[in-house]
Amino acid sequence: MKYNKREVIDGVDYELAIDTEKDDQQGWFEYFDEESGGDDVYGEGGLWLEDNSVTDYDGCFELPEVILGWLKQFNISTEEI
Repeated sequence: MKYNKREVIDGVDYELAIDTEKDDQQGWFEYFDEESGGDDVYGEGGLWLEDNSVTDYDGCFELPEVILGWLKQFNISTEEI
C-alpha cells in the first residue's frame, strides 16, 4: 500500500510518503517552517520498514510527533525505534 500525507500545522509544512508494496519497504518525511522557507525549522529523512513496522530511520534525532501520529493512523508500528 502507498501512503501519502501533507499538512501545514502551526506554520510548519509536514509531508510523509511510504510505499509498503515493494519488498524493500521504504518511505521519507520532510518538514519546514513556511515563514522562513525552512531556514529556521527544517528536517527530512528516510524510513525503513518491515511487515508494516518502522525498523530504522535517519535524518533527525527523533521523529516529529506529527509524523509518528500519521504512522499510527496508517497502522504502521514504531515500537522498534
